[in-house]
Amino acid sequence: MIETIDSFEHGVPWGVLRVEGVGSSSPTPDLDIAFSMVAANEGCVLVAVLHLDIDKVVVTIAREGKPEGVVQMYSGQLATPSLVLEVADVVGDDFSYRYSVSSERPKVTVLADNPEEAAKVWIVIPEVLGKAD
Repeated sequence: MIETIDSFEHGVPWGVLRVEGVGSSSPTPDLDIAFSMVAANEGCVLVAVLHLDIDKVVVTIAREGKPEGVVQMYSGQLATPSLVLEVADVVGDDFSYRYSVSSERPKVTVLADNPEEAAKVWIVIPEVLGKAD
């Protein structure tokens, strides 16, 4: 059972989804899909997804749970000094959603339906409180 907090659908420019702790001051990691579909550092995770020219991507933010048949792309803690996580396109110009969390180092797990061309992504954050104001 998935405890869903939010869900949205967007075309993703560059085919890269970003999950970042607001105020972490970490540089954006380099993502090279020739080697990996994910890049991360202490404050940011980049995940390769379908490019907007192919189709939209459905992103679900959840507190807990894991759908059947998905692949874990990332699991770790992200520095979140402002207690806000942002989920956005890589630059943040096309869409950006912010979520309040209860910890400065929340655990974040990113799951996908297809690790090479993710059309559905679940971001599981046990410490998520809801949408940030």
